[in-house]
Amino acid sequence: MGQTVLCITYTNNAANEIRKRVGDDNLTSISTIHSFIWETVNVHMDEMIEEHVIYLNEEITRINNDIYVYESDKKAIANIRDIGKDNISKVVEKIALKQNDFYDACNLGAKDFWDYLAREFGDEFSFKIKSNAQHVTHALKNLVRAKKYKICIDKILSKAEGFDSLKYFSSKNIESLNNNIIGHDTLLKYSSRMFCKYPALTRKVIDAHPIVFVDEFQDSEDSVLNIFLGLLEYSQGKKIDFCLGFFGDPVQAIYNNKMHAMNKKMAIVGKNINRRSHQTIVNCINKIRGSRDLIQQNPINIYSGKCDLSFEVRSKSEYSHSSIMLEIDKYKKKWGIDSNNKLTCLVLKNNMLSELCGFGDLFLLINDIYNIEFSKGFEKVSSEFLFSEERNAGRLPILLYEIILPLYLIKNKEELSLADVFGGNFHNSCSLNDLIESVRFFYDLGFITLYDYICDALDKKDECENLNNKSIKIIESVIPFDTQVIEHLISDIYNKCKFKKDEKTKKLIRKVLLTDIHQFYRWLDFLFQSISKNDTDYLTCHSSKGLEFDNVIVFLDDSFNRNETYISAFLQADINEILDDPLESARRIVYVSCSRAIKNLRVCLYTATGENIESTKGIFNSI
Repeated sequence: MGQTVLCITYTNNAANEIRKRVGDDNLTSISTIHSFIWETVNVHMDEMIEEHVIYLNEEITRINNDIYVYESDKKAIANIRDIGKDNISKVVEKIALKQNDFYDACNLGAKDFWDYLAREFGDEFSFKIKSNAQHVTHALKNLVRAKKYKICIDKILSKAEGFDSLKYFSSKNIESLNNNIIGHDTLLKYSSRMFCKYPALTRKVIDAHPIVFVDEFQDSEDSVLNIFLGLLEYSQGKKIDFCLGFFGDPVQAIYNNKMHAMNKKMAIVGKNINRRSHQTIVNCINKIRGSRDLIQQNPINIYSGKCDLSFEVRSKSEYSHSSIMLEIDKYKKKWGIDSNNKLTCLVLKNNMLSELCGFGDLFLLINDIYNIEFSKGFEKVSSEFLFSEERNAGRLPILLYEIILPLYLIKNKEELSLADVFGGNFHNSCSLNDLIESVRFFYDLGFITLYDYICDALDKKDECENLNNKSIKIIESVIPFDTQVIEHLISDIYNKCKFKKDEKTKKLIRKVLLTDIHQFYRWLDFLFQSISKNDTDYLTCHSSKGLEFDNVIVFLDDSFNRNETYISAFLQADINEILDDPLESARRIVYVSCSRAIKNLRVCLYTATGENIESTKGIFNSI
């Protein structure tokens, strides 16, 4: 491939939107930042491994200094130093051999944790180290991590199998540094160091891409921007023709609230045009920006048709699936919604999205499991349960998905082929009669909950004498259980998903099994909406970033970011002034949500009181 214009953006949605507009050609390369960086550096794996070893050694030194060298006012650190580095190292070695027991104990109460230490290492050790339980667990976890990093370095240097390269998964932010698996942030860290250390790498990118455009500047991390600013600095020093352009809007910074310092050599070009929206919507979003903002947009397209723009405050008690669907149906009729004139509904939070789509109870259960099992579970559940691609799904979501999918397709998607229902493997190895027999088996099942479905399938499989071996194999691939005892099913799911928090998680798995099957159907409706022929789509405000839609209804919850009046406080403030950080954050959310609309826009804000906000009349009035 010859030289191309490189277009870098922040999300896959935005990258796909650029591809759709630019089309397929050999003059542009369009990518997300992480995909581009990984494709650039992974062909230099020896250098990547070198950076990995350097970083692991840095972390080992930092951990040891924090615990054994630097001043500390924590009693836990003082106790560890009194016990002695050699004695602590022996404890850490033993913990490393039975890590699951240690981490399970860390998640228990303080008394249970001290009991664990006394049981494993003796009463004397437990007594000597006893202080703040959180400080002790934090210190021991860090020492265990340092131990694992040292083992990893030894394996790399001895060229052990599997330790000659790094692994990176673009679809999931998975990181296990001691297993040579790096996440998004570490990829950027290593890459930034490599660009600084190896000028040839910088020259390689400039030669391939003499023009680079970086979109969503406002949401990019400094480490990302510094890589591209490094390209600019190198090109200027070497007097190489190179063009670097950052595109972004500070009012759309909904992922990264930090303002970037502009490079002195860069010219700022204001964009005071809007190519997307009806002039009424442009007027509305200009008011949301506030009169002090340097950018006040002018619409390129003057639409002859009237724009329907409205805002309403409602009580949170009114937010339910039934009432929302009535609202949606009302505006579908009003705006003439069909497959050629679609409606898009945006919501602020995932629980609102799941409620809107009819699987609110199921989402709350999965969310509770994730918050128990994982640190930052609230982030993981978004990508792993509300996944856009199967490869992004977590263990529990993909298990549920594969159990429900054939049933869902048979009951709800009659237009699909048999190959779509059971997958290509069975389509190639089974006869048409085998597939038809399997479809009939699932179609005839009767049940209310997921547990009923599993039990009914197992019962019928054992009772049906006319099922042949291939049909039985298909059924067993869908229902991967051999017991109807709910406690055994719970344990089986718990073990398949490699959960660790035992009783709390198992109680929630029981509730998942007893959830109405239609909640699972609605979940799959949501997952398949991008390829369905429905006239209505559902997204979060954040995931709508970079996209545009003809008709938009925005459902906002006033309770967000640990603030009970997140949106209403902004709307009641003097929005023409520069506000404090929480209010400016709310401004950005409202702006991004409203600026997605092209022809029609309605905003519903759910507050604790449902009282009207007079100031909104000046923002959401038609012209």
